Amino acid sequence: MRAQGLYWASINYTAPPAPGTDSSSDSKAVNKVIFAVTVPVGTALLLAVAGTVAYFVWMERRRRARGLHLGPGPGPLTTLLLTDIQDSTVLWDALPPQVMDAALHLHHSCIRMLLHKTAGGALGAEGGRVPPNLDD
Repeated sequence: MRAQGLYWASINYTAPPAPGTDSSSDSKAVNKVIFAVTVPVGTALLLAVAGTVAYFVWMERRRRARGLHLGPGPGPLTTLLLTDIQDSTVLWDALPPQVMDAALHLHHSCIRMLLHKTAGGALGAEGGRVPPNLDD
């Protein structure tokens, strides 16, 4: 082996590194893979979080624009008021659906207008009922 080293030195030859010993190119390849995976995944997560926040902000603005208020919540100063259109089941059978739809729309509009004026909130609507809650 010494003769080979002397010969290579006499012709200014440098032996190439043995396979698997060049750690700088391996670490660069690993860094490229990590970067190639991390950036898209991080971007996707960031977009998902931003989209979720934007959705909830949009829903809150939409709710406020429609005049809906969640109300004060449970407590001693909360009043629960249930409304109903008297004999609405009989009226649904006796009147055309368009007439009942208009009656329900008028009923719900009146209740929601009053809720907005009193800072109340509707818990939902089912048929001819709108159960609001009011802060005394």
